[in-house]
Formats: sequence, structure tokens, C-alpha cells
Amino acid sequence: MNTLGKRYHPGPYEYAREWDFLIDFRTDADAVASVLPDAMEPDPDSRGWLRVSHHKTSSFGPYIGAYVGVYALHDGQPVRYVASGIKTDFMGTIAAREIWGLPYGLGSVEAGWQGSTFHCSIFGHSGAQNAEVRLQTTSRQKEARPGVAALYSSELRDHCGNVTKTQLLKAQNAYDLGGADAWDASASLQLCQGTAIDDWSLLPVHEVVYAEYRTGGKSSLGMANVITEW
Repeated sequence: MNTLGKRYHPGPYEYAREWDFLIDFRTDADAVASVLPDAMEPDPDSRGWLRVSHHKTSSFGPYIGAYVGVYALHDGQPVRYVASGIKTDFMGTIAAREIWGLPYGLGSVEAGWQGSTFHCSIFGHSGAQNAEVRLQTTSRQKEARPGVAALYSSELRDHCGNVTKTQLLKAQNAYDLGGADAWDASASLQLCQGTAIDDWSLLPVHEVVYAEYRTGGKSSLGMANVITEW
């Protein structure tokens, strides 16, 4: 980076969570296969996921991130593949793209409790809606769910915009460093058309199979590891 044109410091990158939730859902096997690169195998249960995290502070300031993808297998191990996402803060968005090569854009999230139900509406930068969520907590989790590695693809381009190679990367994410209060939940989820180049409805939601809601907690994110490239 230029000495003058920096938008973020070189790390380490830390996050303090206000709240977040994760929803797993069944979708079409063909849709899962269409999202994944050839280096990965589709999840045999054809599951997708949506995670939304509100960071009350971070190395890039406070923001909300909303991410969508599918479950898959890599070398026989279950992983969570990141297909798309938005962040509500400019610095968080460009850092995600420039540091890690994550497929995120700038957008907005409207979220909060209305009585006993948590409402969350996710929009891209154009204002087109990507997702709608309704969630209710049921009971505090007795033990934490095992973590799953996050993988994603990143295209490397020359200065003329030509793709020179594509990399499959693994995020070095210490997601839960303690202090979180995790609850099981029930949820409804609608993934919307968004725009032609960021259409989350390509993963149709047939059935929500798991939901959790958490408050508090800390996390960190190191540099990614290149798994393979082509």
C-alpha cells in the first residue's frame, strides 16, 4: 500500500461481536454444484447457509456483515464455502476484497428485535434485497457446535482486467475466542433475487434445518492459506 493512501492497518485484525446468527437450510443439489469450484465436492445433504454478524467494534470499525454460501467437502472434510456477502462499512468491504480476496460488496442491513422476533433484511448497494429473516430464540445451547473451516475462491487479474488465475483459499478465522452467549433458535429465511450479478435466490430455500443466535464474544482473522489454484 502507498504510505499516503492507506485505508486500514496491516493487522492483526480483531472483532468484538454485538450479535450474530447462523441459519442452515436445504437447497437444490444442482444449485450447490453450480456454486462450487471443481476442486470441491457438494455436500451430500445439499445444504446452504446464511450468517449475519454485527461487530460492535473491529479493526475496521463497527459494521454488519451478511454472508451466504453452501456446505461442501474438501479432501473428505466438511467445509463452509463462501459464495457471496455484503458489509455495511466501506473500509470493511475494501479490506475484505483487497486483503483476503473475499467476494463481498457494500450493502445495508436492517436488523433488530420486534417483540419476541428478530427481524433482519439484507440489501445490496443498489438497494435490491438479498435476504429476509425472522428468528426466535428457543433455549441456551448446552455445548458449542463444532467449528467448520471456511473456504472461498478469488480471481487474480492483471491491470487490464484479465483473469490470470483463480485460487481456492481457506480463511484463518479464530471465530469464537470466548465470552459468547449462544442460543438455539427457530427461523424462516427467504433469499431474494438481488441483482443479475449477485442473485442469492439461485440457492432456493426448501427447509431451514438449523438456526443459532449469539451475543457477545470475540474473534480474529489472520491471512488466508492458498489450498489450490488453476
